Amino acid sequence: MKKGKKNQWSDHLFKVGCFVVVCGVFVWLSVTGVYSFLSNASYFRVKKVSFIGLNEKQTAEEISKKLMYDNIFSLDIANVAWGLRRAYPQFYDVAIIRNLPDELVVKVVLRKPRAQIKQKNFFLVDSEGVIVSDASERPFEEYIVIAGLKGMPSLSFGKTVRSAALASGLKLAEILSAHKDSLISLMPVSVRDTPIRINLDSYPSLYVYLDALELRFNSDSFHKQLKSLFDVVPSLGKKINQVKYIDLRFTDPAVSF
Repeated sequence: MKKGKKNQWSDHLFKVGCFVVVCGVFVWLSVTGVYSFLSNASYFRVKKVSFIGLNEKQTAEEISKKLMYDNIFSLDIANVAWGLRRAYPQFYDVAIIRNLPDELVVKVVLRKPRAQIKQKNFFLVDSEGVIVSDASERPFEEYIVIAGLKGMPSLSFGKTVRSAALASGLKLAEILSAHKDSLISLMPVSVRDTPIRINLDSYPSLYVYLDALELRFNSDSFHKQLKSLFDVVPSLGKKINQVKYIDLRFTDPAVSF
């Protein structure tokens, strides 16, 4: 009797095992079939690439050509985004979103120029020291010029300039740009239309030029030094036209005529 029950239990386990195997095969075939369909169906091939934050038509077309007709599920979008950041240094960040069944949306955050470096030619540079323009023989309008960088290799679009002096120059340029209107309004009429220039030759001292007028900063406490400038200039009145330089590196600004 016990032997019969044991055989019945074995038959039951065998049937259950066969059922599990059949179910597993069925699931595997189903998954494989679905994957094959998703991977090969033309319905899921990229037919449209949309851009947010990118207005350069030529660049958009170049990227679209690389992505068109690839399977939307097979694309490693994180790796594609990383590749785009390397290929296009002007991109600060890139995110790609699948819009099923056949569209990719590429969101681009562009690097913003903060100033321009003068090194034989002129180059726009962002806050991280990345060159975001080709060389120009003429200065770019509206951007503060930073000169006097020492030991710099040849510059070109996409390169990152790693320099403590440039980092300070960019920080000062950003602060001056934010207060440009207030600063210019205090200056003599003769210098109001001249570009602001920062020279790093004497770093950690930074010399700012408005035409022939020289403003001397050090690499710390730019906001405090600028406040001192705004305090001292109104007291000079018309004598501002005779000022050679204003030295802001000390607690009390020094004015030289």
